[in-house]
Amino acid sequence: KNKNISQRKLAALLGKSPTQVNKWILGKNEIGVNTLVDIANALEIGTDELLGRIIDKSISVDDLKITKEVKALDLDLKSIRTTIKGIISDLAVLKAGINLK
Repeated sequence: KNKNISQRKLAALLGKSPTQVNKWILGKNEIGVNTLVDIANALEIGTDELLGRIIDKSISVDDLKITKEVKALDLDLKSIRTTIKGIISDLAVLKAGINLK
């Protein structure tokens, strides 16, 4: 509906009969995975969008890469914090040992 394409035109693009397309739309026949991909390609959309999943088109591949990099940096920071806490703890133990003598 969003692409303003008729059932006849979609049928022609897919090499299927308009009756077959109508049966899919009415839920009388199931659509195979390969046909879903063909329909998505014909409509120039992704299968997620075809299946009604919300797609945020404002997020680019670069944004996703940056998000992954930030998450990796966050893990690195957590590791560094843990290491620093260990060093501080070790220094406290050393200081306590020096003060005992």
